[in-house]
Amino acid sequence: MILLGTFLGASIAAIRILPLVTGPIAEASETKSVISGIATITSDPMISQKNEVTDWSNQRLLRILLRIDSVTIRGQTYEVNSPVLALVSNPDLIAATEKVLPGQQVRFSAKLTAAPIGKPFAGYLNFLEEPVLVEAAPRYQMLAAQLRAGLHESLRLSPESAQGLVPGLAIGDSSALNPKLAEQMKSAGLTHLIAVSGTNVTLLIVVVLAVLRRFRVSRNWQYLVTVIALLAFVVLVRPQPSVLRATVMGLVALAATYSKSNRSPVPALSIAVIVLVALDPWLAVSYGFALSVAATAGLILWVNRIQAFLDRTIPKRVPLWIIQILTVTVAAQFAVFPILVALGSPISLSSIPANMLAVPLSGPTMVLGLLAALVTPFSSSLGTFVAWLAGCFAQLIALIATFCAAIDWLIIPWPSGTLGITLALLAVSSGVHIGLVWRKISAVKRNQTVSIALATISLLWVNPTMSWQQWPISNWVMVSCDVGQGDATVIRVGRNEAVVVDVGGDPEAIDRCLTDLRIKKIPVLVLTHFHADHVGGLEGAIRNRKVGQIRVSPLSDPLNTTEFVEGVLSELNLKSTVMTFPERFVANEVSFTCIWPSELILGEGSDANNASVAVAVQVNGVSILLTGDIEPPAQEKIARNLPAIDFDVIKVAHHGSSYQSSDFADWANAEIAIISAGAGNDYGHPAPETISLYELTGSRVFRTDSDGDIAIYLQDSQIRVATRR
Repeated sequence: MILLGTFLGASIAAIRILPLVTGPIAEASETKSVISGIATITSDPMISQKNEVTDWSNQRLLRILLRIDSVTIRGQTYEVNSPVLALVSNPDLIAATEKVLPGQQVRFSAKLTAAPIGKPFAGYLNFLEEPVLVEAAPRYQMLAAQLRAGLHESLRLSPESAQGLVPGLAIGDSSALNPKLAEQMKSAGLTHLIAVSGTNVTLLIVVVLAVLRRFRVSRNWQYLVTVIALLAFVVLVRPQPSVLRATVMGLVALAATYSKSNRSPVPALSIAVIVLVALDPWLAVSYGFALSVAATAGLILWVNRIQAFLDRTIPKRVPLWIIQILTVTVAAQFAVFPILVALGSPISLSSIPANMLAVPLSGPTMVLGLLAALVTPFSSSLGTFVAWLAGCFAQLIALIATFCAAIDWLIIPWPSGTLGITLALLAVSSGVHIGLVWRKISAVKRNQTVSIALATISLLWVNPTMSWQQWPISNWVMVSCDVGQGDATVIRVGRNEAVVVDVGGDPEAIDRCLTDLRIKKIPVLVLTHFHADHVGGLEGAIRNRKVGQIRVSPLSDPLNTTEFVEGVLSELNLKSTVMTFPERFVANEVSFTCIWPSELILGEGSDANNASVAVAVQVNGVSILLTGDIEPPAQEKIARNLPAIDFDVIKVAHHGSSYQSSDFADWANAEIAIISAGAGNDYGHPAPETISLYELTGSRVFRTDSDGDIAIYLQDSQIRVATRR
């Protein structure tokens, strides 16, 4: 059966994935072709505001999923059915597309680029002009849009926190949520309330059932009306994958509750998971799906046992509803604990009281928010009043989030990475086992178990600062700083001195890295090119440090980031000079040789990337190649025109993207390959095929997203690697 299930699963996945990697769309994406055609909108526009550390990065980015129905490529038209993701940053195009609705059919002209392997779409679209409406959206989508707009309109007189929280709780629309409040909700473990998830569905089920029971509706009618309410909710919030996923999990839990059979509900949950994964194989690698399944499993398996234990333990004067809320919260939080560790979320005990207090308030907020959306089209005044009432409850939730997020001492410093996940799984399995045998073990063993648990929690809470690893490591020659999605490399040239190549996108991140390395003087600062993730941290790099020369790429592209760099340097009376092949400089006997650019490559990918300054470094007998973001056209010219050197270390170009030259990797033939990328970035960096490429050349691959700061050092004349994590 296991082999049969594996075969069927692999077959279904192959059937779904094959159209994404073959056919005209896949072929056109590999060559970055300009295409035109007809497409159907399949998602709401998702707009994110890039409020980062420099003025030039304060811009809006719109993402929208489409299904290409027909496409014209190089004069030939094809009938296809290919999902793509459109990324829009042009303000005029954002204004033209931010009001589109799912189900609308549009005519478009765009540049198509390849998507990383594993994404649920065939490529990325970059619109060249405003899409033209061909066919309107279905009536139910238009009705849902009117109701959603009505909710936002009814909240216009409510406080800012209510304007963000009420739509999030009612229809999963958190677009108006203040970033600071969103971070507080995350720290307090309340993020699930403002996304369409199992919590929303559970709240809807609980509220509908409470109303029906109040009017003594029969059991069968309770079940039927609740199912109808769930289906109407799906229509209102739009049938996106996350909504369908949460609804199916809710229906499973509802079926388990109303089943007259004594059989375990686990088979029903298992069937639901299998069906969902068969319909959408990408759910198999979705943390959201894993959280939904785990929370549902926790509720159907452990709620009764936990409530029975609490009934016996907690004094009778405590109201039953408090025990029930605590039971549901503990069961769900316990079930998703290992997944939260894998996601890197903070583990805080404050999330338990936060959920106990906020979840009861979520019900009225959600119901009143939905009611406001329904009545606003008929009566604006009534809708505003109902929305104001919803906002009152939302304000209380905001206060709870703010208060609980500020309680730092309740955060358990749980280990991250594989060790943390393993410990979390062991903790959950141990907790389940102890719960099953608790009543059967002796009082002495119970006391021992409690003592061990308290001692473990105390050790985690104390968070001993003793570390077996010194940082910075002795005899270090190079450090690749963990600056998120960006590049920053530090080459040691003396005591408290280093040449810095790129500074990442965050001033605080590069300042932290240089401070930890005790760097006070930068004789030469090299900015390989002017993309944001390489120059945005400039102010942090030069903060309280003496800086000598500034060397830059010969191509001033993009213009806005170039102007940003010039503005920062002018304030300090610093000037930059261009660096090109074959220039060389020496800093305290450490040599830096520019091997690229020897020419400008335009129109073959990213002009700025291909103009990156690539530097070969010789430091204490270690040869290092720093590549900026050069793409295959530049990489292949280097491999053809320069003799092979066999470097000890290579900083892999462009954060390990899939756009690499195998000839260049062979030419460099590095023993160690370092990839600088941000954890959980939206670009799929580093690409699995790039990691495989460098591993096949014999390189040991290290990544800042998983390893943190990466140091190259010498020990007994041998090159070694140390990581911060």
